[in-house]
Amino acid sequence: MDFADIKRTLEDADKDTISKICAQIIELDYKALNELAQHFDELRLMVAKLPIEKPYGQDYRYNAHLAMNLLANIANNRCKCLSYNAGNRFNPETAQASGLVTILEDKLDKANYTHWYKYQCVKCNRVKSVTIHYGSHVPSYTY
Repeated sequence: MDFADIKRTLEDADKDTISKICAQIIELDYKALNELAQHFDELRLMVAKLPIEKPYGQDYRYNAHLAMNLLANIANNRCKCLSYNAGNRFNPETAQASGLVTILEDKLDKANYTHWYKYQCVKCNRVKSVTIHYGSHVPSYTY
């Protein structure tokens, strides 16, 4: 993914393309993220100037803000794991299968439909936890 392509997409303000490209940024590896993080200040300003589609609620800028938060962590020499939980969609089992974390402990509570995980980042060895609540139609997360 090239900085010029991202810049052109943000300048065009095509909502669907912005959302897709920013979702791809979130999935990039460290090498590509470090290259993009060099342009973080310029990208951040471009995202801040995107027009608001919905004043209250999630719009196409949601993925753009998640991507900028991730790039901010990388630009400040922080680990990508600090952004794992952003966006309420982190699943430790998927991250472990991808080689990003190691699950140290997990507890499934069938009484209240929750699953608690304690996990460790493979890159920086930071230990964190997440509780996934499955009791509604969409899982919710507590960190």
